[in-house]
Amino acid sequence: MPYTNDPFAHRINPNGTKDSICKKCFLTVGTGETEEHMKILERDHVCDRWRLEVIEIARQRSKVNQ
Repeated sequence: MPYTNDPFAHRINPNGTKDSICKKCFLTVGTGETEEHMKILERDHVCDRWRLEVIEIARQRSKVNQ
């Protein structure tokens, strides 16, 4: 998947729907059938603070282990 500035990645499912995945917290914020539905899901998403802290701890540990 090419890099874009969009904060969400999209994955197409076998049934034709798309999953929207937050690139910051890696959460699948929802599944939509239309671009309009996807925009609503993405607009309403707020990253969970605890989840972001866990991701940051994992990043720090992986730097130490390199």
